[in-house]
Amino acid sequence: MSFAVLPLFAQSVTMTPAESSFEAAIARNIVPVSAIVLGILWLIVYSVMEEWRKVRVAEQNAILKKEMLERGFSADEIVRVIRNGAPSDKMALKSKANPEDGA
Repeated sequence: MSFAVLPLFAQSVTMTPAESSFEAAIARNIVPVSAIVLGILWLIVYSVMEEWRKVRVAEQNAILKKEMLERGFSADEIVRVIRNGAPSDKMALKSKANPEDGA
């Protein structure tokens, strides 16, 4: 069986020289064009997801600040917790003393 018999490799007899050069150009450039398009698509998705992450972090920080204000934390303690990303000793003690708060 020769490759000319397979439809994938078969050449059309009615193909004009302009059509064959156009198809050859597409065949030569499909990988670089695909790489560029996929790269741009990846950058768009990455940018959207990064901004979504920033919004979610801001929402979570706002919720944390609100809960800490309701529990009576000072502004310095809230700043320290937000900057360090860990609860202060006072917050840990309050949550142990009041287990019904859900903390």
